[in-house]
Amino acid sequence: MGQSSSGKTTLAKISSGYYTKSSGHVSLDKASISQAELRQLVTYVSQQTYVFTGTILENLLLGLEGEVDEHLILKVCEQADILADIQKMPLGLQTQVSEDGGLSGGQKQRLAIARALLSNQPILIFDEATSGLDRETESRVMANLSELTRTMIFIAHRSSVYQHVSRVVTMANGKLEAASPNFNPFQFI
Repeated sequence: MGQSSSGKTTLAKISSGYYTKSSGHVSLDKASISQAELRQLVTYVSQQTYVFTGTILENLLLGLEGEVDEHLILKVCEQADILADIQKMPLGLQTQVSEDGGLSGGQKQRLAIARALLSNQPILIFDEATSGLDRETESRVMANLSELTRTMIFIAHRSSVYQHVSRVVTMANGKLEAASPNFNPFQFI
C-alpha cells in the first residue's frame, strides 16, 4: 500500500523478474536470487491484462508446458470467478477471443488471474489485478484467493482488498516504510 508513484509497481516488477534491477541484489530467505530464478518462482499479474487472438483455453494455457488437467482448468476459473461467464459462452473454453473483442475488462482481469493460478508458481503478485472488477466480484475473487496456500502479494487502491490479507506493507519514496507484525518480505538491498 502507498501513494501513487511510491514504488509499489517497480518493486513488484523487480521481485517478479519482470524488470532488471539497476543496482543491488534481490534475496529470498537471505539468499541472493537471480532474475531467471525469480521468473521460475513468481507470477506477476498487472491491471493491464492482455488477451491474445485464440480460444479462451489457449489464453489460459499460454506459457505452460505439458498437459493440464481439465478439472484443474475449471477449478482455477472458478477461483477467479470467471467460470460462470465462460460457461455462458456458446463454445465455452473453445470460444474465440481477441484483444479487441469478446471479453470485458473485468473478464480479462479474471482470465489473467486464472492463468496465474494455473502457473502453479509458489509466489503470485497481483498489481491492481482486480481494479476492473465491481466490488462484489472482487470480494468473491479475493475470498477465493485467500483460501489458497501460496504466497500472494496484492497491490491495490481499494481498502477492501486488505481485509483478505494477513499482512500489510506500506511504501513511500521507493522504500518499505512500515509492515504489520510478523511480516518477512523479499529483501531488496
